[in-house]
Amino acid sequence: KFFEKHRTQKRITEQFQIFSVSSIGLEDREWAYRSAGALLFYLDQTQKRQIDHLGKLDYLALDETMNLDSASIRNLELIRTIRTGSKKGSLLGALDKTVTAAGSRLLVSTIESPLLNVEQINDRLDRVEELYEDVQKQEEIRAKFENIYDLERICAKVSFGTIVAADLLSLKQSIKAFGELTELVTQSELKKVKEDLEYADRLEDIYKLIDESLNEDLSEKHSGRIYHFKKGYNVQLDEYRKALEDGNSWLEELAEKEREETGINLLKVKYNKVFGYFLEVPKSKIDLVPKRYIRKQTLVNAERYFTPELKEIEEKITAAEEGFETLENQLFRAIIEEIRNNISRIQKVAKICARLDLACSMAKVAKENNYVRPVVNNGRVIKACDVRHPVVENFVGSSYFIPNDVSLDDDERLMLITGPNMAGKSTYIRQIALLVLLAQIGSFVPASEAEIGIVDRIFTRVGASDDLSTGQSTFMVEMNEVSNILQNATENSLVILDEIGRGTSTYDGISIAWAISEALARRNVKTLFATHYHELTELEEKEPGVVNYSIDVNETKQGVIFLRKIKRGRANQSYGIEVARLAGFPSSVLKRAQTIMSELEERKPRDQQITFFLERDEQPKAMARLRETDPDELSPKEALKLLYELVGLANED
Repeated sequence: KFFEKHRTQKRITEQFQIFSVSSIGLEDREWAYRSAGALLFYLDQTQKRQIDHLGKLDYLALDETMNLDSASIRNLELIRTIRTGSKKGSLLGALDKTVTAAGSRLLVSTIESPLLNVEQINDRLDRVEELYEDVQKQEEIRAKFENIYDLERICAKVSFGTIVAADLLSLKQSIKAFGELTELVTQSELKKVKEDLEYADRLEDIYKLIDESLNEDLSEKHSGRIYHFKKGYNVQLDEYRKALEDGNSWLEELAEKEREETGINLLKVKYNKVFGYFLEVPKSKIDLVPKRYIRKQTLVNAERYFTPELKEIEEKITAAEEGFETLENQLFRAIIEEIRNNISRIQKVAKICARLDLACSMAKVAKENNYVRPVVNNGRVIKACDVRHPVVENFVGSSYFIPNDVSLDDDERLMLITGPNMAGKSTYIRQIALLVLLAQIGSFVPASEAEIGIVDRIFTRVGASDDLSTGQSTFMVEMNEVSNILQNATENSLVILDEIGRGTSTYDGISIAWAISEALARRNVKTLFATHYHELTELEEKEPGVVNYSIDVNETKQGVIFLRKIKRGRANQSYGIEVARLAGFPSSVLKRAQTIMSELEERKPRDQQITFFLERDEQPKAMARLRETDPDELSPKEALKLLYELVGLANED
C-alpha cells in the first residue's frame, strides 16, 4: 500500500509543498515518485516526528552519473577495504582530506557516482585546478572550515525538534565563519570558486537572531542555574530572572535575621524537591526555637521548620521559577520555529560549503601526491603515462612505487596481461580502473599525463570471495559477477578481470576464460585481463584488438626479482614456487613441489597447446570425427564400431 500511486503523490505534495508531482518534473516517472513517496512513509513510521529538513527532491538520471555495481565498489575497495572493512587502505581513505562532515559525506557519494558529462567533469576540474595552483588560498579556506559545524545535521535536529542551545551557537559560529569565507573567496583570484560564493546567502538575519538572544557561554552558572538568554532580550524574562536572583538574597537575609533573633548560630535555610524551603536547627539547639516556628520534618540530628515569612519568599521564588522556565521554553521554541522556516537557506549554504571543502580536499591530495589534471573527452581512448595506484603508493611511498603506462583504443582494446604471481598484475589493472574513476569524479590523477575518454560503466571481477549466506561458492560468485559483465558491458565500458576461471578444473577454467575474452574482444569492450592461463595469449593472433602484455622479471642466481614493469609480449611461466619461497614455505615442501613440477613438465612439454583451442582444420582426426557424430542416431553396434574407429584415429594422431 505504501507504493500506491495516489497515496505517494499526495505524500510528496504535502512534504514539498507543491501542487502536483509535475511541479518537480516527475509526472512521467511514475516509479520514481512512487519509490520516493514510499520512502517518506517509511520515515514517518520510523522517526515519528517532522522531517521538514527534507525540502527538495532531485531526480538523478542514469545517463548523468555512472552506475557502479556493488561488486565494483567492493572489488576496487572504493569506500572500505575487503579484508578489514575499514576506511584506511581504501580509495576514500587516500582521498579524504576534507575538513567538514558534509564534505566527507559528499566525497563518498562522489566516488560512488562518477560523472558522465564532460562539461560537468571539467567544471569540477577547473575548481580543483584553481585551488591546486593557489596553495596559500586553499589553506586559508580550509582554516575557515575549521569553524563551520555540520549544518546538515543541525538542520535535521531543528526539524526533529531535538536541537539544543549549544547547537544554535554552533550554527551562529558557522554562519560567521561562512561570511568570512565568502569575503575571502570573493576578494581572491579564484574565478570558478568565486562563482559559487559571490552571491551566496550569508544568513545574516539568522545570525542576528541567535546573537541577540542566546548567551555565548552556556557553561556559566548563576545561583546554580544556566541562563540561556541574554539580559535585555525579553522584559518579562528579565523580571523573572531578577526575582530568582533576589530570592537568593532574601533567603540569605532571612537566615541571618533568624540567627540574630533566636541566637541559634547553626541555623540554616535549606531546600529539597520534596519539602521545599525550610529552616534547619540542630537537636542541641531545639530549646532556643521560638513558638512562631512551625515544625515541618524531624530528623535524627535536626528539626526542620518554616515560618509565614519563609513561606511567602518560597511562593515568590517558585512562581518566578515556573514563569521563567515556561517563558524561556516559549522563546526558545519561537527561535527554533523561525530557523525551521529558513531550513532550505541553511541547506543551500551547507551544500556550497561541502562542494568547496571537497574541491579543496582534491586539490590538497593532488598537490601532496603529484597528481596531474587529466584531459577528459568523449573519445574512445584511455591513455596515460606513469600511472600509479593512489592507495598502494601511499603505503610504499612514491619513490618505491613503479609506475606504468596504459593505452586502450579501438585497435588495442583488450590487454591480456600474463606474468608471475606477486609481480603486480592485479595492482596494475586496478590502478587503471581507479585512474578512470578519479578522472570522472573531477579529480586530478596519479600519472604524469592522462587522456581519458568517458566510460559509461566500470566493471570488475577480482579476488576470491564466497557468499555462504546464499549458498554460493567462490566460483559461483565469480560466475555471477562475470555474467553481469557480459550482459551489461558496452563498447564504452571498462572491464577489469583478474584470474577468471581459477575456481574450477584447468580445462574448464581455460575454456571459460577463453570464451569470455573472445566475447569482450568481439564486442569492442575495453578490457584489462590479468591471467595465469598462458594458453590465452594465442588470442592475439586470432582476435583483432587483443594485445599481449606481461610483467617483467629478472632471474638471478639468488632468485627472481619482480621488476613490476609492464611490457609488450607474453610471459612464459608464473614462478609460483618462487612466491611460495618468499612466503616462507619449508624447504622440504619447496623441493617436493619442484620435483613434482619437473615430472609434470616431462609428461607435457611446456610449449604444447591444448588441442581444444585449435582451428577445426588443425584439430586431430578423432576430434573431427566426434564432431560429425550424433550419438542419438547410433545403434549399440554402430557405437561400438565408432569406438574402435576413434581409437585408431587417435593412434594415428
